[in-house]
Amino acid sequence: MRWKLYVLILGAGVAIGLAGRLLGRLLSIQSGLATVAVLLLASGALSVVIHIQRRYLRKRFAQQPQPMQEMLRKANPEFRYAIAPDASPIGLSAENATRIGTVWINLPVVPWVIAPLGLHEWFGFQSGNFVKLLLLVLGFVCAWSWWSVNVTLWRRWATRRGIDADELQWWGQNANLLWPRGHFFERTELGNVIERLRQR
Repeated sequence: MRWKLYVLILGAGVAIGLAGRLLGRLLSIQSGLATVAVLLLASGALSVVIHIQRRYLRKRFAQQPQPMQEMLRKANPEFRYAIAPDASPIGLSAENATRIGTVWINLPVVPWVIAPLGLHEWFGFQSGNFVKLLLLVLGFVCAWSWWSVNVTLWRRWATRRGIDADELQWWGQNANLLWPRGHFFERTELGNVIERLRQR
């Protein structure tokens, strides 16, 4: 079953790459820029499809008898969180907090990744591929540091507004803001690093 997922991801990557090349030729722009545009459009379309499916699921869920709703909520986080009434005591839902987190954390990540190499090219410095590779690594380290610090701040911000930590975790994972609990990369969140240092 897992190999089918890998084949699907590989196929989607190849399709996006080919579409980017074609779009680049049609619009006479760089194929890399066109590929990024196709990737963003595909991501947006997928988000719209998921939103429509969730609305349909909410409607179907509301038609179920109360005992069935309770059973489904206990069985699956999709029913427990995505279909749950969406407000904390002060009116901010975990879903909306996650949207804020996406803008706050994920949008600046791409500029952080490309900033060192982009500034290098902008100022016209001449250097070999090794230096460019080092600049890409530096950009990745900057982006990861941004994520590590700001995801900790975002979690604390949401918790102070009364949002349940488990629900926030579920929404954050679905939005690619957070790693699953116990994952190696989750341990690189600044809050988790500080907590481990306190326990020593």
